[in-house]
Amino acid sequence: MKYVWIPAVAMLISVALTPLLARLAPRVGLIDIPSSRKVHQVPVARVGGIPMVVGTVATLLLTGIVEPPVQHYLFGAAVLAIFGLWDDCREIGHYWKFVGQGAAVLPLVYSGFHIQALPFFGAIPPSVAMAVTGFAMVGLINAMNHSDGLDGLAGGEALITLAGVGLLSFVAGDALGVVLALAMSGALLGFLRHNNHPARVFMGDSGSQFLGFTLAFLLVHMERSATAVSPAAVLLLAGLPVIDILVVLAKRIRGGANWFLASRNHIHHRLLDAGAGQPAAVLLLYFGQVLFVGTGVLLREAGDASILGTYAIMTTGVFVIVRGFEQRRLRLLSHLGPSERPWRAASLPRKMVAVCASGYLLAAGVAARATSPEFALATAVVLAVLVAEIAFGTRRRSVVRRAAVYGAIAIVTYLGGHRLGIPPWVEVPFFAVLGLGTALAMAFQANRKRQFRLSPLDMITGVFFIGLLGLALERGGTLGWAVQFFILVYATEVFITQSRRRLDGISAASTVAVAAVAMKIVI
Repeated sequence: MKYVWIPAVAMLISVALTPLLARLAPRVGLIDIPSSRKVHQVPVARVGGIPMVVGTVATLLLTGIVEPPVQHYLFGAAVLAIFGLWDDCREIGHYWKFVGQGAAVLPLVYSGFHIQALPFFGAIPPSVAMAVTGFAMVGLINAMNHSDGLDGLAGGEALITLAGVGLLSFVAGDALGVVLALAMSGALLGFLRHNNHPARVFMGDSGSQFLGFTLAFLLVHMERSATAVSPAAVLLLAGLPVIDILVVLAKRIRGGANWFLASRNHIHHRLLDAGAGQPAAVLLLYFGQVLFVGTGVLLREAGDASILGTYAIMTTGVFVIVRGFEQRRLRLLSHLGPSERPWRAASLPRKMVAVCASGYLLAAGVAARATSPEFALATAVVLAVLVAEIAFGTRRRSVVRRAAVYGAIAIVTYLGGHRLGIPPWVEVPFFAVLGLGTALAMAFQANRKRQFRLSPLDMITGVFFIGLLGLALERGGTLGWAVQFFILVYATEVFITQSRRRLDGISAASTVAVAAVAMKIVI
C-alpha cells in the first residue's frame, strides 16, 4: 500500500491545473480550431499536456528516485514538452517534431539505456540495440501522437498500457517502473476528467508526445529489468496505437502519399465513418486495448513464437472486425444509445455472453474449496442478501442486488477460478471473446429505456482501480482474477439492466455458484 499516495498526488495536481490553464488558453493561442480532418466542431483549449507533465514529474521527484535513467528521462520529458507546446501554439510541422524527439531520445539511448535482446535473436550488440531502441521510442511517440484523435482515446489507451506495465514492474520488484507508471496514471486520470466526451480540454502535442515518451521509457526499462518478461510481449503491451500507425504508414506508402501528413484513415476514423459515435468508438478501442495488454501480461513468459503468433492473430482479428463494420455501415451507439435499425444478429453477442459467463461461474462455484472464516462470513452474507432479493425484492435493478451479485462473482472467481485448471492458451481467448462479446452486447442494445450506459471514463477508471487492487493484494494470480472479475461484472451489468424478469441468467448462475461455495464451507 506504500504506492497508493503516488497516483492520488499526481491526479490532484492534474485536476487542479487543467481548468486554470484552460482559462488562459485563448490568451496565448493554445486553441485547437476545427477542420475537415478533425472531429470536434468547436474550438477547444489545447493545454492538457502541461498538467500531465507537471503532475507526473512533480510526483516522481517527491519519491526521491533520481538514478541516472530518471535524470535522462526528465531531460527528454522537458524537451518534448517544450517542442510540443511550441507545436500547439504555432503548428511547427513534422520535421521540427522529429528534431525534438531525437533531442529527447538520443541522450537517453547513448547513456546506455537500451534494450538487451530481440525476439528470436536473443542478445544483440550494443550498437544495434541503441539503433533499434531509438527507432522504437520515436515510433511509439508518434504512434501516441497520431492516436490522439478522439476524446479520451490516447489517454485511455495509455492508461491501460500503464496498468499492465505497472503490475509487471510490481511483480518484478522494480520500484522505478511502479512509481512512474502510477504517477503517469494519476496525472492521466486527472486530465481525462476534463477530456471525457464532449471534451473541454485536449492534451495537445505537449501531452501526446510526453505520453508516448513515458510509455517507451517504461517498456524499455521493463525489458531491461524484468528478466522474466519476453521481449516479444512488449508488442502486446503497446497494443493498438502501434498497430494503427504501422497500417496507416503501409497504406500511405502503397498509395504514394506523404508518410508524415495527417490523414483520416486511422482505426478511430474508420469506426466513425462506419456509423459509430465518438464514445462508442472509444469504448470499443478501449476493449481492444485491454485484450492486447491483458494478453501480453498473461503470456509474458511464453516463447517468442507463441507471443508473436498470438499478436498476429489478434491484429488480424481487429481489422477483420473493423472491415466488417465498414461493410455493414452499422449505426453503433451514435450517442451510446441504441441504433435506429438494430443489426439482425444483435442478440447473438448477448446470448453468447450469457452462456459463457453463466457456465464459467457455475464451474468455478463447483470447483471452489473451503477457506478462511472471513470468506465464510462474506459468503453467508452475500448468499442471504441474494436469496432475500430474489424472494422479496421489488426492484430488479436495485443497488442492493447489484452489490450482492458483484460480491458473489468476486467470491466465486477468487476461490474457484484458479482451481479449474484451465490452460492459459484456452483461458485467455475465452475471456477475450467474453470481453468482446460484452462490448458488442452493449453496442447493439435495442431497449432504449433499459440500456446500460457505460462511458469510456467509467471503463478506464475501472481498469485503473483493478491495477491498484493487484498492487494491494500482492497475491499470485491476482491480475488474472481481477481481469476476470472486471469482464464478468460488466457482462452482468448488461443483463441486469436489460432483463424483464425478476432474475436474469447470470445473476441466477451467481446465486447458485455462491450457494455451492457456502455448502462446501459448511460441510
